[in-house]
Amino acid sequence: MCRSLVYDSKNSQLYVGGDFSQARDGRGTDISLKGIGIWNLTKSKWDGIGNIGSNGTNFVSGTSGIIYSSIYDSCKNCLYVGGDFTYVYDNSNIALNVNYIACWNINTQCWSRLGTSTSNGLSYPLYYQYQPMAIDSSNQILYVGGNFTSVYDSAGTLTNVKYLASWNVNTQQWSRLGGSTTTNNGVNAAPYTLVYDSRNYKLHVSWPGTTAYDTSNGSYSTNYIVTGK
Repeated sequence: MCRSLVYDSKNSQLYVGGDFSQARDGRGTDISLKGIGIWNLTKSKWDGIGNIGSNGTNFVSGTSGIIYSSIYDSCKNCLYVGGDFTYVYDNSNIALNVNYIACWNINTQCWSRLGTSTSNGLSYPLYYQYQPMAIDSSNQILYVGGNFTSVYDSAGTLTNVKYLASWNVNTQQWSRLGGSTTTNNGVNAAPYTLVYDSRNYKLHVSWPGTTAYDTSNGSYSTNYIVTGK
């Protein structure tokens, strides 16, 4: 099943994520994949992320589990994917351990963690059929929402959050959205959708809850959608 679609106009590619293991092009050729495939619009054919044999046999590729959300960063030419997986595989044939989120560099054709080799990513998988990821390309900030309550950054530091966090691509660190403590940041339920408004520098969040937290007002009531700067 396909659960995530992202179009990359820069490279004329469509990234498809989900819980599938095969893709077929117009010639009826099957190609083995693991959770993610690339439809090349120029060549009208499927490609995989990782090492795939000339006969379409999969050696090592993709992710160890389901991809639920993905987003493309045109400035860095990278694809971020999130879901229920703990390993990713690239052309080196080496399994990279991750915690439910990873970055695919299109230039180098390699995966990277959002954190260190021992402490990285999220404390809980990204679920649902929603899109709980958004990116501010100009400031190189990735926003992630989900049913997680802690994140791990490049220093191996655990940060307690409330279902929302931001990843600074340049500093390789996670941050809370709101106050500096465990209880006064984020929102009170896992978000369904995140949308970043690059024109007005605002992040729009929808979730099945009624309370949000910021650095100035503490907690305040809202009905299932909130906008933050």
